[in-house]
Formats: sequence, C-alpha cells, structure tokens
Amino acid sequence: MTPASTDPAYLADFARAVYQGMTAADPEAVWVQQGWFFSFDPGFWKPEQGRAFVSAVPDEHLLFLDLYCENVEVWRRTEGFFGKPWLWSIVGCFGDTVTLQGGLPQIADRLPAAVASPEGSRLRGTGLLMEGLGYNPVVYDLMSDLSWQPRRLDLSAWLDDYTLRRYGRKDAHAQAAWRTLLATAYRAPARTGTTLEMRPDFALGWRFRGLPYDPAALAGAWPELLAAAPRLGDRDTYRFDLVNVSRQVLANYAGQVYSRMMAAYERKDRPEFLRLRDEYLQLFADLDELLATRREFLLGPWLADAERWAGSEPERRLYHYNARRLITIWGVEENPWDLNDYARKQWSGLLTDFYRPRWEMFLSALSRALDTGVAFDTSAYRRDIVALEEAWVRQDRSFPTAPRGDSVAVCRRLLRAYGSRVRRPEASSLTTGKPATCSHALPGHPPELANDGWFGDTQRFWSTDVTADPEAWWQVDLEKPTTVGRVVLVFYFGDRRTYGYTVETSRDGQSFELAYDGRDNEERATIAGADCRFAPRKARYLRVTLPRNSANTGRHLVEVMAYPE
Repeated sequence: MTPASTDPAYLADFARAVYQGMTAADPEAVWVQQGWFFSFDPGFWKPEQGRAFVSAVPDEHLLFLDLYCENVEVWRRTEGFFGKPWLWSIVGCFGDTVTLQGGLPQIADRLPAAVASPEGSRLRGTGLLMEGLGYNPVVYDLMSDLSWQPRRLDLSAWLDDYTLRRYGRKDAHAQAAWRTLLATAYRAPARTGTTLEMRPDFALGWRFRGLPYDPAALAGAWPELLAAAPRLGDRDTYRFDLVNVSRQVLANYAGQVYSRMMAAYERKDRPEFLRLRDEYLQLFADLDELLATRREFLLGPWLADAERWAGSEPERRLYHYNARRLITIWGVEENPWDLNDYARKQWSGLLTDFYRPRWEMFLSALSRALDTGVAFDTSAYRRDIVALEEAWVRQDRSFPTAPRGDSVAVCRRLLRAYGSRVRRPEASSLTTGKPATCSHALPGHPPELANDGWFGDTQRFWSTDVTADPEAWWQVDLEKPTTVGRVVLVFYFGDRRTYGYTVETSRDGQSFELAYDGRDNEERATIAGADCRFAPRKARYLRVTLPRNSANTGRHLVEVMAYPE
C-alpha cells in the first residue's frame, strides 16, 4: 500500500506509529517487514523517503525480508535497507504450482556475494519464503547448504554430489540428466506454467509466462534419467524425480501442440486443427496416467486432508468446497478472471476431471466457428467457462488417495510414444538456427530468438525500441544462396496490435532487394503470422524491417520462417 504522502516527516511519523503500536503491546516486539515495496514502487520510495521511514524505528526492533533475491535483490537498490538488519531470502515457488523451476546459479552467486558485501554486516540470516514446497527439492537443498556455509562453490560439482546424496548411488546417466536440468529448468528463476492447466483463451495472459529455456533441450534429460532405472529404480527419490521430469517434458510439449493448433485455427485449416486437437486432448490422459503413479501428484489426498479437519458433515462439505476452489478459481464469483489458476496443479484427477473439460469446451467452440464461419463468441464462451468451473468446485466427490501403476513402466511407454516429438522445435524452416544479426537488441531479447524454431511463446522474441534504434531491422544469413519464395513473420501477438514491415533479400549482404512490402498492414498480429509470398529468387540474406507497431515504440519478432515457395 502506498502511503498518502512522500513527505519524509510524514513517512517517519507513519513508521513510528506502527512501531509504537507494537511495543505498547510487547516492549520486545520486532517489526518484520517485507522489503518488496521499495522495488514495487521505486517512483515513490526514493532514498530520502526510504531513510525517513526506517529511521523512525530502532535497529533492534526492525527486520527487513529481502524476499525474492533469486530474481531481484532489493538490498542492492536500498543501500542494504538503509542500514537496518535484513534477511536474504528466496520465494522459489508461487502458489505451490507443479513445475520444474529455480534459479540455482543466482542463489549460488548472490548469497555469498551478499555476505561478503559491506551491507552484509547487517545481514542477519536467510529465509525460505516459498508459497509451496515439494516439487523442486534441489532448490531448497542448495539454499539450506549455503545458509550454513555461504561460500563460492562449483555448482556442477555440487550437483554431482547432490545426485549421489539424493539417490544413494553414483550413476552417470543421472548425473548427465541433472546437468541438463541445470542448463534449462534450473538456470533462472521463473513463474512458469504450461497451457494444460491454464484457463483456455486466445490470450493466456499472466498465467502463461513462457519458458526461460529451450524445451527441446530439457527433453534430453528424460531418456538420460530413464536410463538410470536399472541402477536406481528401487530408490523412491529417483522415481519421484523421473515422474517429475517426464511430467515437465510432456507438459512443455503440450504447449507446442497448442501453438500449432492455434496457428491452424487462425489459418482456418480445419483438418490440421482437428488432428492437433485430438493430440492435445490425449496428452491429458497420458499425463494423468503418469501422475497417478505417485501420491505427490494426486488430487485425492488434497481433498481428504481438508476433510479430516471437519467436526461435522456441514464442515466437511465446506472444507471440501474450499479445497477445490483454492487450487482452481482461487478468487470469488464477483471477479472470476482476477487470480484464476494462481495455485494451479498438474495432478492426477484434476487434469482429466477439471482441466480437460475446460479445454474441450474451448476447442469445441473453435471447431464450431470453423464449421459455420460464424465468429467465435468470446462473451458467451467466457460466461460458459466460468459456469463450468463453478459447477466443478461445488461437486462433492472424492478421488483416489493411493497411487497406482509403475512409474518406470509408464515412463518407458510414454518415451516410446513421445520421445521423437518432444525433441523437435515447433517449426523448422530455412532460417532455423542460422546466424542472425540486428540493428539493436534489448536485454534478454537477442536476434537468435527470432529463428530458434519456437513461434508460440511470446516470451521468446527479438526486440528493439525505435527510441534507441530508428532502423529496427533483423537479418538472417542462410549461409549459402537458397531459393526463397515465402516468409512467415510472427510478431508479438495476444492483443489487437498491428505491425508494419518489409522483407528484403540479398545475395551479398550489402545490396538488398524488396521482396514484400507490408508497411501499410492493418491485419492484427496472430500466432499464425503474416504470410509473405513473392516470386521465388535466390538469396543468402533475409532482412525484416519494422517501421511501425500500433501498440508502442517496441519492435518484436517472435519467429521468422522462410520456405522455397
């Protein structure tokens, strides 16, 4: 909450009133305060305001939590909370979502650096402020280790030791799998999710933040970990990790199927849309079978645990209802689109009983739109999907509380079925993986993200801004003269924005010829992309220039694909 005034005297009085209210009840009270507000509203909390606020409370009565240090270290922005005691903490997980994620390199680098810094003299300890615990134990193992010994370490060597401690035996396949996990899912903090457990819509919004890694690269950990089964298959920790990794690979692949399916819908390619729809819905059944082999991934225990607290039948029904609502709608009926799916779970029972029916409703509506030519009725759909969710929350039936099936056997079957598919990118064309350059790139959005084979993730794109880069061009080297007659440009999509663009070709990288002029384009950006067709010609270089974006000064290319014709 932002105070009513930036006046330092006011802010000091504000803090003093809180402190005095606490110590009036308990003279030894310590005010423990999240430090996030300094980062959340830096325009308000300038150094003068921050110092005034903290100076009103004696040091021994105030403790700041720097709660999300694997992502943003607020202590660095505030001179160590202006000299007050503080804790270096991580969140690790929001909403106890079921996903592989965690910034191991950030934790390994930043905590020892904080201890060694001048501001570290006021550092009083560490904190684990997660909203859930259980699906990424390696994160808390590393954090706990460094809390006792905040030292610089070789993270790869530490991880090899972790696999030995976790499984009780050394195995080369398991170590190789974990090195891949470190290079992908555990290389950066992220609030990730997959399309499966998101409320279906054309724009999945904040719920789907994309992946900070190449999902095809992560998929390489799956066969490696499964190859360790002969040696480690009797270890419960191994079986949990095997299911967790397999789950993430298949859930990521569902996002690829979703992207291709939505692109087919935008193209009005009904046969391809229906084929991909069936593949997408099958993933719910296959994942449900996999997750049913482990108690940690079952819906039943969650509901049963809630009911155990009841002292009467009305209480049992109420607790059951609340348990269902918390992991799905989360919020209230008056605002059903606010924090929906915040605490989403990839659990057996929830996948097939709640998530799949939502997607079936959405995909059926899309199919009808293709069949009839009548535009998708967004208002009617959103009304119906909220009604479906409310009906599910108010159901009162139980689900299995004991696992069934053999985890290793199910993983082997699924690897045979999906192994070749999950290692491929969403799209492959003449540009995929070829050297890319640009006039300028914003941090985190280098040119190679526009031809990496992934067109459905709007977090992976090349970007520049015309305030710093008036030219705003992106270029790929096909490495040899190649026949090109079609280029597909996927811009940032999900809203109503439009882009103006041109496509040029060149044999030598110096002299360019206009191949397609889309500067006057008024078609909104979609996942299907802008289809630019022209007379086939030999070219080694393709250049895309973006003179206009109707939404802002940014310029974005999610993917550039080229074909002979």
